[in-house]
Amino acid sequence: MIGTGRFGQQHLHAYRARNVDIVGVADRDGPRAASIAARFGIGYSTDDGYRLIDELRPDGVSIATDTDSHVPLANYAVARGIRVLLEKPVAGSSADLDRFVPAAHQLVLPGHVLRFEPVHQELRRVVASGAIGRVIGISASRDRAAWHSQAYSDGHIALLTCVHDIDLAGWLSGGRAVTVTAQTRTSFENRAGGPVLVFGHVSADDGSVWSIRSAWLLPDGSSSDVIEVYGSAGTATLRANAAEISLSWPTPTEQVLVVATTEASGLSDEIDHFISLVNGEPVDPVITLADAVHAVRIAEAMMTSAQSGGAIIDFNSREGPHA
Repeated sequence: MIGTGRFGQQHLHAYRARNVDIVGVADRDGPRAASIAARFGIGYSTDDGYRLIDELRPDGVSIATDTDSHVPLANYAVARGIRVLLEKPVAGSSADLDRFVPAAHQLVLPGHVLRFEPVHQELRRVVASGAIGRVIGISASRDRAAWHSQAYSDGHIALLTCVHDIDLAGWLSGGRAVTVTAQTRTSFENRAGGPVLVFGHVSADDGSVWSIRSAWLLPDGSSSDVIEVYGSAGTATLRANAAEISLSWPTPTEQVLVVATTEASGLSDEIDHFISLVNGEPVDPVITLADAVHAVRIAEAMMTSAQSGGAIIDFNSREGPHA
């Protein structure tokens, strides 16, 4: 495990629950790495992720570090034949995306956890079944507590939060971006800070349109996610908050599925999938590195559009040969 912050510790708990042999942890904060290693009964810790890879040569490694270090660490592991579970966003810019070595597309599993969440997978099944007809539009909002703007002051809301729904929109519709536009707003209390609200709009090559919105403005302990998939014959809606996740769709009568948030198993299922890949088991891909790369490029296009006052970004020419 490289990176022992909040997400890294969640990975460790999931691995421990599956009796995985966790051979070491690394974090640039050496004392924290040592403390986490002691807590989990792990015999090796270091402040250098590259050293962990060289000295331990693990079968697989989870990387949950600052975004800027994702690509170099992943490439370093891949060059040694090590499978990587890489937290999202997989990179922070197109320049970083271009640095992925070719073998990364075979050995890196992007950590887009919502693709592994059972309710989200059920939403995709409903859409794919034709129950709502052909997808013509997707509206997604993902709102988080205001403390995110301080905790992630070095990251952009489009890359850290919107990227979830950008990826889901492509996954659900099967479309790829053609044009992208966005607007952002900062907090009136902290105009010098980064944006805390973003509205994005994507036109896709399958004719669908996506509305992507996110805010870091809610009270502590609050969250609100809504995904509405508009079809030519109906609408499927997924809602999630701190208590529950619900999904409703017509079949032709209204069907409703409700799951307690405490029962959400996305990360556990993602870890199971990664373990299967490490063990060489034949599994169908849930997400590819190319999918995650496309999502980051859309998020970056949203950032560029917002900086230009909402200019329309021709995504085809922007993405070029990297599609």
